[in-house]
Amino acid sequence: MKLEETIQIMQKLISDITKDLEKGSLGNKTAVQRVRVNSILFGKISKMYRKETLDSEKQLAKRIKKRK
Repeated sequence: MKLEETIQIMQKLISDITKDLEKGSLGNKTAVQRVRVNSILFGKISKMYRKETLDSEKQLAKRIKKRK
């Protein structure tokens, strides 16, 4: 997955979690379940984001070294 796609997925998950947190605080049990599921998914996507950003930094460093 590309870094841009990962960022979009993370932003959507954060938005969904925020909305469901509000609903859950009002007693919506289904929304609470969605928060739990989406928070687990967010953790996995966060790990992908970390890997992709590290790879991106390595590629940038290689390009800079080639120019010198």
